Amino acid sequence: MDRIILLLPAYPVSEIGGEIGRHQRQTRPAEAGGDINSLKEAKGGSMKKGMSINSLMKHMRTNHGMEDLRGSDRKILLRNMGYFHGYKGFRFVRKPKNAIPLPSFDALMDIYGFDSAIKAAIYPEIMFIETAVKNIVLARILENIEDPGLATFLRRGLRTCRDAGGRVVSGQMREKLKLKSQLQNIVRRSYKNDLVKHYVDRDDDAPVWSIFEVMTLGDLTSVCRSLPDETLAEIASDLGFSHANPGIVVDIVETIRPLRNAVAHNGVVFDSRFSQSVKYTNPDRNLAAVGELLDEDLSIGYRLNFNSIVDYIVLLAYLLTLLTHQKKRSREFLRKCLRELEKLESAVGVDTYMMIVGSGDRQKYRFIEGFIDGYGRKR
Repeated sequence: MDRIILLLPAYPVSEIGGEIGRHQRQTRPAEAGGDINSLKEAKGGSMKKGMSINSLMKHMRTNHGMEDLRGSDRKILLRNMGYFHGYKGFRFVRKPKNAIPLPSFDALMDIYGFDSAIKAAIYPEIMFIETAVKNIVLARILENIEDPGLATFLRRGLRTCRDAGGRVVSGQMREKLKLKSQLQNIVRRSYKNDLVKHYVDRDDDAPVWSIFEVMTLGDLTSVCRSLPDETLAEIASDLGFSHANPGIVVDIVETIRPLRNAVAHNGVVFDSRFSQSVKYTNPDRNLAAVGELLDEDLSIGYRLNFNSIVDYIVLLAYLLTLLTHQKKRSREFLRKCLRELEKLESAVGVDTYMMIVGSGDRQKYRFIEGFIDGYGRKR
C-alpha cells in the first residue's frame, strides 16, 4: 500500500490545551483555513509542499485580516512564536468556538505577551509552593514512622484499609496497592538519579525522602489519598488549614497541578484552558472544595470556579501567605499580575478583556488583598 506522508511547517508545536490536536484530527485539511495542504484523494497521489513562513504570513494577511504582518521583524516574531503555538493557540478563549476578534498581528501579540508575562510571574511562586507542600507532607510522614525507608512507610505509614469491624475496605485497599506499585515504579524510573541510585546500588531500601525529591504532584496526590486521616489532619494544619477538612490537602494539590504543568511546559494559561472546570462539563470536586475554602477564608460571598486565571492568581497569593507567614511576597506577586492584567485591558479593550478574564476580577483582588492585610490578626 502506498504511504501518504503529511508535511507540516517546520515549527515546534507546544501544548495548547489539546485543542489544536483535536481540531486537526476532526477537521479536513481544506477546512483548517489552508494551514495544511490538502491530500490528493486518489490512491498513490503525492502531497503539496508545506507552507513557508512567507506563505503563512500572506495567508494570515489575506484570510485573517492581519495586514500589519509584514517585514522582517514581524516575520521573526511569528517564527519564534510559532504559527501553531502562537496564532492557532491564541485566537480563541478556552474553546475554538470562542474566537477572539483579532484585527491585527499586534492584537495577537498583545495576548501572547500577556500569557508569557503571567507565566513568568507564576513560575517561581508555583515551584516554591510545590516544594513547600511536598516537604511539609514528607516531614509529617517521617515523624510518624520509626525509620525513613520505603518498606517501613508502606508497612506503617499508610491507612489500615479496614473498617471499625476489622473488614477490608476494598476501594481503600486498591488505592494502597496502586500506591505501592507507583512508588516502586518511581524508584525504577529514577534509578539514574544520584539520590536514588546511591541506595539501590547498595541493595538498601530507598528512603522516602529520596523518592519525594523526584516525585510529581500526581504522585503526591496518590500518597496523600492513602495516608491516615490523622496524618492528613496534621498536614492540613501545618499548611495553615487548621479548620478545614483533611481532604483539603489533596484538593489543593489537584487544583494547582494542571497550572503547574502548563506553566512548566509552556502551555497556554491566559484563559485557564488547562483547568478541569474548562475541560469538563461536570463539576470538579477538588475545585469545588478549594473554592469553598477561599470563600470562607476570604469572605468572598461566592465560590470561585477556576475558569479564570484571576482565580488561580488569588489561590497562589493565598497559599504564599499561609506558607511564608509573610505578606511582602504575596503582595509583590499580586502587583506583578495586576500590572499585566491592566496592560492587557488597555491593549485589547474592555470587551475582549472580559471575554478572557471574566467579571469580578477587581473584586477578587480586593478580597485577597484584605486577607493578606489581616493575616496574623485572625490567626
